[in-house]
Amino acid sequence: MIPLLYVFALCTAIDGDTLRCGDERVRLARIDSVERGQPGFQEAKDAMRLMIEGKEVRCYVRKREKYGRLLGECGTAETPSLSDAMLDRGLAEPYRGKP
Repeated sequence: MIPLLYVFALCTAIDGDTLRCGDERVRLARIDSVERGQPGFQEAKDAMRLMIEGKEVRCYVRKREKYGRLLGECGTAETPSLSDAMLDRGLAEPYRGKP
C-alpha cells in the first residue's frame, strides 16, 4: 500500500508516541514510549512537544491501528523522523507488538 501524506499545521503531544493533529490522533510508527503514570512520562511528552510545537508536521500514513489512530512516520523540517529522535534520546523503545 502506498502511504498517504498528511500535512498538519498544528499538533500537540498527547504523550511520547501519540500526537493530536486537528481532529486526528496519530500514533508514531516503530516506537513505544512510556504511558501516563509511569516514570519518564512527562519527560517524553515534553520532548515531543518541543519537537513539534509551532511546526508543520508531515506524516506518511499506511493505515489506522487497532484504536483507530493514524499510524505514521512523522517529522518536521527540523526533525525529519520523530520516531528516530525519540529512540536516539532514550525516550522510547522499538515497538515490539503486532504492526
